[in-house]
Amino acid sequence: MSTPYSLLLVELKTTIRDARDRAIRQVNRALIKRYWEVGRQIVKSQTEHGWGKSVVEDLARDLRLEFPESTGFSPRNLWDMRRFYVTYKDFPNPQALTADLGWTQNRELLSDKLPNRARAFYLKAAAEGNWPYRTLHQK
Repeated sequence: MSTPYSLLLVELKTTIRDARDRAIRQVNRALIKRYWEVGRQIVKSQTEHGWGKSVVEDLARDLRLEFPESTGFSPRNLWDMRRFYVTYKDFPNPQALTADLGWTQNRELLSDKLPNRARAFYLKAAAEGNWPYRTLHQK
């Protein structure tokens, strides 16, 4: 039998979990937007200034010095941000399409072997079905 206390406890747990989940989704969307923008700026600068591959290595070093508390500025991750932008820049509404997945999930879908039509399918299915990285990795 439910008591007023047990009903309150259930309601509070639901409220706390819902708020936590919303906060996580907002943070994730902000990170994906940041990665998109970093990739866009790298592509733009390389195009405008004729910079080659070494600029990504230099940026990684300097960004890690400036933001030592952040772990997302390795050369590999900056290359992935660049590839993320290049891969999705011509998709309709790309930021909304990719924002519901985490960075690891998005990176998994950057494979050159994956046609854009399949990529769009997996983005949508993963977001709607809450697919973890492992599910996408097995695609």
